[in-house]
Amino acid sequence: MGIPIGKLALYTGCGGLHPATTLPIMLDVGTDNPDCLADPLYIGWRNERVRGQQYDDFIEAFVSAVVKRWPHVLLQWEDFAKNNATRMLERYRDRLLTFNDDIQGTAAVATGALLSAINVTGVPLTEQRVAVLGAGSAGCGIASLIR
Repeated sequence: MGIPIGKLALYTGCGGLHPATTLPIMLDVGTDNPDCLADPLYIGWRNERVRGQQYDDFIEAFVSAVVKRWPHVLLQWEDFAKNNATRMLERYRDRLLTFNDDIQGTAAVATGALLSAINVTGVPLTEQRVAVLGAGSAGCGIASLIR
């Protein structure tokens, strides 16, 4: 829960949101790590990781419940695996106010840094050569936004 609580602390401290308007949530879909499953102190759901249609159905049930309770919610996706992150963002982007911080937030910051560098150097974006190390959701988001 450290990451969702930390993000909400930033939104409160830097963005001016009242803490009572935020709710950190972590979705536990199991693990394939045998050490975690065997550890008596493991606090996660003791099942193999849910994937495929069962995973999509779980996310759909979650989103439906959130939208029913808070019809004007902003839902931030955080730390979803690349394939799921992109799919979920595309699936729900027209249904509710939603964004993925790894894909869109990191891309906005990286692109802002690039545009600031361009302002200093005077070399236009069309003449820049950009290398993205890694093909995770953040790297793909950066490459997509710069493109």
